[in-house]
Amino acid sequence: MYPSYYFPGLSDQEREDNRYHNEHCIDMLRQSVMCHGDTTPVTMRWGRTQKIPLGNFSSPHECVNWASLNGWARERSVKEIMEPGYLKHPKFGVVIDENFENKIGQVHNGR
Repeated sequence: MYPSYYFPGLSDQEREDNRYHNEHCIDMLRQSVMCHGDTTPVTMRWGRTQKIPLGNFSSPHECVNWASLNGWARERSVKEIMEPGYLKHPKFGVVIDENFENKIGQVHNGR
């Protein structure tokens, strides 16, 4: 979300490409929240200094065991995916070339 901080020196085109990449990532988060929303009720409580009630965020939530999920994902991950020539688009060719130039997230034909 902050390419000028994390990737200083990007060209205008790279910044624009990054904007589309960020939109994609934010949309993935949105879909995840919508598909796996937490249905734990958020109750209200009276504050000490305000007339309006406040959200009571102390309700217990049942969260996924992150270590277990991460271990499961690591066991199934593709270790060579960032190796030059491993990924090849049927139309645009190699995704990462022998110079380790990473084309992931770049857009073609204006999108």
